Amino acid sequence: MFEILQIFERTSGRINPVILIAPGVIVVIAGLFVWLGGLGFRKVLSAILGALIGWVVGFFIIGKSMIAGSGLAVAAAVTATVLDRMIVIILAVSLAVSLGFIVAHQGGPYLGITQEAGPAFTNPVSSEGPTLSITESIKVIKAYIIGFGDKVQQTVVDMSVIGWAVIGVMIIIAIVAITYLWNLTSAVCSAVLGALLIFGGMVLLLLYKGAMPVTVIDQKALFFAAVFGAMVAFGTIEQLVLCPWFEGRRQKRQDTRDENAPRRKNIWRGS
Repeated sequence: MFEILQIFERTSGRINPVILIAPGVIVVIAGLFVWLGGLGFRKVLSAILGALIGWVVGFFIIGKSMIAGSGLAVAAAVTATVLDRMIVIILAVSLAVSLGFIVAHQGGPYLGITQEAGPAFTNPVSSEGPTLSITESIKVIKAYIIGFGDKVQQTVVDMSVIGWAVIGVMIIIAIVAITYLWNLTSAVCSAVLGALLIFGGMVLLLLYKGAMPVTVIDQKALFFAAVFGAMVAFGTIEQLVLCPWFEGRRQKRQDTRDENAPRRKNIWRGS
């Protein structure tokens, strides 16, 4: 799967800059918001997460269509603001599944897990040539997304019992944590999702600048893993400390307004 990102990196010079800059900026801003304020603004976090889930479902399940993915993303975002607590639970379980999948996939040789290589990914565009139009760039990115999804699907199909056991353990840990440590788990999930969005957005922006972020991350995996872990730790602590304080201030202002609001006089009718 990682090789698909490296192939995209080598051909990103032909992608229209608008396709890299606009999503990159939006994703970074959303990531900063979720990373530092997800616990205090759960409905906004739920809307962002709902949009991501809706787009993935709409794109990969409904028909691999950008229109279907975008439409379902909007609908899921609106629905998620109402079911915000359920969305946080889904986020925790999804992150647990993703972590279990990564452990099973990357640590397969150490766990005795063997997987088939699967068919090789065919690059949809050459690395040399003029810059593609926005429409052509969207089609190329769609091909990369489909290829990445196919690789994930193939890995899931070939996963051994040990791999599924690892994922199962991660899910159980997530359920126990969300049941007994709601605030801590919510803060950790927000910090992880925010850090992932920041990393993803920065990768897009660096690709526009002509850098090779995917290759650098691959070469210095331990360093970036430590940076990611530090971001998650800082985001978690910051949310646990500041978000309840802001919530208390907001509730205090609301109580003050309620006390100062003019009260309707009761009119008692005599017999």
